[in-house]
Amino acid sequence: MARKQEQIQTAAEGVKGAKEARAAGARVPRLALTKAEAAEALGVSVDFLEQHVMPELRVVRRGRRRLIALGELERWLHQSGEAVPLPADATGLRF
Repeated sequence: MARKQEQIQTAAEGVKGAKEARAAGARVPRLALTKAEAAEALGVSVDFLEQHVMPELRVVRRGRRRLIALGELERWLHQSGEAVPLPADATGLRF
């Protein structure tokens, strides 16, 4: 029970800090992006995002709105990335 109260207190402090930051004119850091913003962040089109990326993401759905957490995009990039092997003759490269 104490852990739950601690989580509630932490969330309340975060909300209070966000309100104070907005009042001071500071931007509040984004936790999630729209599909268009996520596509732009990845450097792809919205169509590509919907066809090739969205099926592998966990998204927040509220009505027609879809929000993609920044951490989820980072997770997808990390898991989808692959090491590119050097060509066999790469040891003799000159620059």
